[in-house]
Amino acid sequence: MLFMLVAQSAISQDLIVKKSGEIILCSIEKVDDHFIHFYEIPDTSKLLLYKMDVALVSKVAFATTVIGVDVYPEKKSGKDALTGSRHMIETNVDGIFNNYLSIFYQFVKPGFAVDVGYKRYNAPRNFLSQNVDDSGSMMELGVSFPMKLFGKSSLPYRGIYLRGFGIYTNGDFMNGFQAFNQVPYEHITFGAQGVFSYQVSNGFYLKAYFGLAGTKRIDRFSLPSQRADLSGGDGLQSIYGMRVGYIF
Repeated sequence: MLFMLVAQSAISQDLIVKKSGEIILCSIEKVDDHFIHFYEIPDTSKLLLYKMDVALVSKVAFATTVIGVDVYPEKKSGKDALTGSRHMIETNVDGIFNNYLSIFYQFVKPGFAVDVGYKRYNAPRNFLSQNVDDSGSMMELGVSFPMKLFGKSSLPYRGIYLRGFGIYTNGDFMNGFQAFNQVPYEHITFGAQGVFSYQVSNGFYLKAYFGLAGTKRIDRFSLPSQRADLSGGDGLQSIYGMRVGYIF
C-alpha cells in the first residue's frame, strides 16, 4: 500500500472537468485542437492512453496551475480565435479633418458582422469663388463577411472583411452670394469595400476601409462636393476612411 501511494504521488495529478459535471483526476499527456490525451492516475506504468473530445470538456487544470482556471496549452488563432459575439461602438477618425461626426454600432459574430451608423456633416467651402454652406446627415447600414482572419485567443478581432453598405443622405446647401436660396437634396448610395480590422487591446481596435460606391440623387439638384467619407455627390466614387472603436 505504501508503494502504491508513493507511485501515485509521483504522477502529476491533473484535472479534467466535463460539461456534465464529472471530474477526472489524471495525468494529461497533451491537448490538441480536437482531443485531450491522458492516463488514468492508477496507471503508473502509462500503458493505456485515453483520449477525450474537447467538446465534452469545460475546464482542465494542471498540477502546477490553480484548479478552476480555463487552461488550454495550444492557443487558438485565425478564424478559430473569434468565438461568441461582440458589441462595438466606433467613430471615424478622418471626420476630424473633413468636418463631420459619426457614431456606429457593430455586432460581430464569427461568420458575419452587422453595423448601423449616423453621420452629421457641416462643410463650409469655396465653390466657384462663392462661399457655400453644405450640411446634412447620413444614415448607414452595412453587412460584413470575413475573408481572412488572423487574430489570436487574447486579441481575436483581427482580419480582412468584405463589406456591403447602403447610405441615405439628407441635406441642404446655401449659396453665400444668394443667402435666400437654400436648396434641399436627398441621396441614396450603395457600394462595397474591403475592411482591415485590427484589435490593439482588450477593448480597443482600429479599422481602415476602401471601396467603391454609386450615388444617385433622388430629390433636386445637389452640390457635387465631398460629404463625409464620400468623394462626390453623384455617380460612381471612392469611399474610404479610418475608424477607432471600443469593444464591450
